[in-house]
Amino acid sequence: MRRLLVIPILAILIAAMVAPIYSSPAESYSLTVYRRAFVNEWGVVAINDTVTVKNIGTESVAQVLMGLPREYGGDLKYVSSHDQYGNGVAVEKDASPSSSIYWLKFSFPNPVQPATSYNFTSVMVVDNIIENVQGTYIYKFADAPSLPIEAEMCDVAILLPTGSAITTSPNYTFTQEEIGGMPSLVHKFEPLEPNRVALMSFNFTSVSVQFIKVRSVEREISFNSDGSVHVSDTYDLRNLAASITSLTIQLPKDAYEVMAYDPLGTLWDDYQKGSEEATTSTFGVEVSPRIGTIRVDENFVFTLKYRLSSREHVKQLAWWGLYDLAFDLFTIQPWTVQKLTVRVIMDEGMNVENSSQQPNSTYVENGKNILLYEIDGVTPLHNLTFNVKYKYLSFWAAFRPITWLAVVEAIVAVFLVASRGKKAVPVSIAPVETIRRFIGLYDERMNLRLETEKIEEDMTRGGVSKHDYRHRKKAIDSRLEEINRSLTSVKNDLRASAGRYGESIGKLDKAEAEIDAARASESQVKTQYRSGKINKDVYETVAADSKKRIGKARETIESITISLREEAR
Repeated sequence: MRRLLVIPILAILIAAMVAPIYSSPAESYSLTVYRRAFVNEWGVVAINDTVTVKNIGTESVAQVLMGLPREYGGDLKYVSSHDQYGNGVAVEKDASPSSSIYWLKFSFPNPVQPATSYNFTSVMVVDNIIENVQGTYIYKFADAPSLPIEAEMCDVAILLPTGSAITTSPNYTFTQEEIGGMPSLVHKFEPLEPNRVALMSFNFTSVSVQFIKVRSVEREISFNSDGSVHVSDTYDLRNLAASITSLTIQLPKDAYEVMAYDPLGTLWDDYQKGSEEATTSTFGVEVSPRIGTIRVDENFVFTLKYRLSSREHVKQLAWWGLYDLAFDLFTIQPWTVQKLTVRVIMDEGMNVENSSQQPNSTYVENGKNILLYEIDGVTPLHNLTFNVKYKYLSFWAAFRPITWLAVVEAIVAVFLVASRGKKAVPVSIAPVETIRRFIGLYDERMNLRLETEKIEEDMTRGGVSKHDYRHRKKAIDSRLEEINRSLTSVKNDLRASAGRYGESIGKLDKAEAEIDAARASESQVKTQYRSGKINKDVYETVAADSKKRIGKARETIESITISLREEAR
C-alpha cells in the first residue's frame, strides 16, 4: 500500500520540477496591458507598456515577467521602469536564458498585497524593427508582449510619424486609426493568451522619415588654459534611405566657437554659437556635406568642435583645489548610436578623485591622464550625465609657464655662451592674420575644385545640360583666377615671414601638382580604355594607382592645413 502511495507523490514532485520556472498560478494575480509603440522620424522605435497588476490571491506579488521574441533580445538597447508613485522598478534582462522568449523580470519596490492593484510603466527601445527596402519602410516586431499568464486585456497601438501612409492586407488583424494626428494601427486582445510570440509586419511610406545608421560617435573632452572646456565630436554615419541635404545636431546651449569639419577642412565660413534665449538645454546646428547631399548608401564623416564655459560645468568644491566637472558623455540625438567612445583628457596637474560613471579604462598619454568610456547602443532615452571630481592646484597653471620659461632662458644662455657674442637671431612671431587669410582662400579654392568635379560628373551622367555646365564652369573658373592671384600675394607674405612657411607652401604646391598629374593620368587611361587601346585590367590598375596617389597627396595637404589652423587659433 505504501508503494502505491509513493508513486503518485513522485509523479507530483516530478511535474513540479519540470514546470516552467517562472510560471505563476493563474488565480494569484491578473494583468491588463496598454502598449504604445512610437516610431520617430529617424526610424527609432520606443515601446511604452503600462501594466496593471491586480492581486486576486492570498499572498503578496513581488514581481512579474514580460517578454519579447528572443531574436530581438540582442536589439534591446534600452529599458527602464517606474511605478505609479514615481518609484523605480528594478528590471532584470534575460531572466530565463534557456527560454525561447526573452523574459524581462520586473521586481516591485514593495510587494502587491492581496485585494489591491498596482500600476507600473516600462519603456524599451528596440533596434532593427524598421527596415527600408527600395523606398518602402517595413515594420516587423511582436504584435503584443509575451506574458506568463493570460491577460484579461491587452490594448496595442503603433503610432507612425505624421504624413505616413500604411499598407496592409484586407484581412489584417490591426485596423488603421489616427491618434493625435499620427497614423496608427490598433488592436485589442481580449484576452491575451499566455506565452504569445507572434510577429506582425506591415509596410508604410513617409516623406518625413530620415533613415540613417550612426555607426559611431567619438567625443573628446579636454581643458584649455583659459579655463574653458573644449569638446570635439566626430560622427560616422550612413544614409539608408532617401537623399539628405543636412543633419541637425544638438549641442549644449552654452556651446560657442562651434565649427564643423570634414576630412578636407572646415565646412562653414564662420563660427556658430548657442542662443541665450533658448528655452531648452540644447540648440541645433545644421551640418551639410561638402558635396551638397548624402545619397542612399553613402557615408558622411564630420567633426564638430566647440568650447564650453567652465562656469556652467566646473564647480570648485574646496578652496584648496577640489573641483567637480558635470557634463554629458553624449548630447542626446533623436537616433541610436551603435558605438560611443568618450575620452576625457585631464590636464597636467589634475588628479581624479572619483567618477559617477566608472571608465572602461584609464591610461597616460603625453603626460596626461585619460579616462576612456565605451558604450554600445546609445538611444534618445539614455541619460549619460556624469560627474568627475578632481584635484587641481591653482598654482600649477601659473607654475608651468614659469618652468618652461626657465628652460627656454637656460637654453638661450647656453647658446649665447657658445656663440661668444654672436648676434642672436630674433624669434619670429606667427603672422596669424596672414595665415587665416591663406587658409580661407585655400579652403575656398579646394571647395571650388570639388564643385568642378561634381558638375563634370553630373554632366557625364546627364544631370545638367551643357549650357548650365558651361555657365557654372565659367563662373567657377573666374573665381578661381581671382583666388589664385590673391593666394600668390599671401604666399609671398608667408614666405617672407619665416622659412618654415615657405617649406610648407612648397609641400602644398607639390601635393597639388601630384593630384593634377594623377587625375590627368586617370583621364588619359580612361580614354584609351574606352577606345579599346588597353584592356580592363590595365585600366583598373592605373586607376587604382591614381587614386592612391591622390589620397596620399590629400593627406599631406590636410596635415599642413591643420597645422596652420592651429597656429592661427
